[in-house]
Amino acid sequence: MHYGITDIAKMLGITTSAIRYFEKEQLINAGKEKNGHRYYDEEDVFRLLSYMKYRSMEIPMKQIITQFSGRENDWRVIKGRVEKAKDKALEKAEFYRKLASQIEQHLRSMELIEGLAGKYEFDKSPAVIFVQDRAGGWLPKDRKKQMEAQKWVKDMPNVCLALQKAEGDEAVFGYLVSAKSSSEELLCTDLDKKEIPSASCVHTIVKAEEDFAFAPQKCFEKPLAYLEERGFHLEGTSWGKILLVEVEEGQHLHTYVELWLPIC
Repeated sequence: MHYGITDIAKMLGITTSAIRYFEKEQLINAGKEKNGHRYYDEEDVFRLLSYMKYRSMEIPMKQIITQFSGRENDWRVIKGRVEKAKDKALEKAEFYRKLASQIEQHLRSMELIEGLAGKYEFDKSPAVIFVQDRAGGWLPKDRKKQMEAQKWVKDMPNVCLALQKAEGDEAVFGYLVSAKSSSEELLCTDLDKKEIPSASCVHTIVKAEEDFAFAPQKCFEKPLAYLEERGFHLEGTSWGKILLVEVEEGQHLHTYVELWLPIC
């Protein structure tokens, strides 16, 4: 039976250009009708379906084409290639399992907004590790430190964007990771690193002002006033993580920040 190029393309869900490329690479060999039109037979269909099978395993196209070129004639080579594809699939499965878990943790924090925004509770904070560049916060000026910061950026959402109350009325931006989920590679850094232990805290969520990116210290003002009114004193490092950003028409940013203020 003969098949036209459009029939093959529709059945496999690929373009006619891709089929012509496979011809060029000798994965298939099209015949020609008397009128000059290309046609494909059962063997071509079988070759293309086999290609699709291996491609669905995310085996690289060039390797599959080599397999069908006649330059390989050993089932052991093909088996080894499929085994490598399985190992890569397992690596991806583990990656996405961890990603789903990290997203779930992030969602739990976001779900607190409805009940805790603008309100206060007493709770035990998690132990975390905060890193920042002393001069640039999130983005160091030093090229070597920029590469260090890149590791933390790539590890999001396990890593959170965060801020820490500094001395006086200042606050600094940085990156935050749970002490439980930090890796040795991540912690081996030239950035300024601070381990913040679990502590009894006043816990709240604030909706930061529009100038948050320029004046992050403002988000601590109301919680600190709340502590002062009730006679509490800070005992340790106050910190927070950014939960989400709403963008109002006109590009105005409204940032929700979860804050932990250790007290005595």
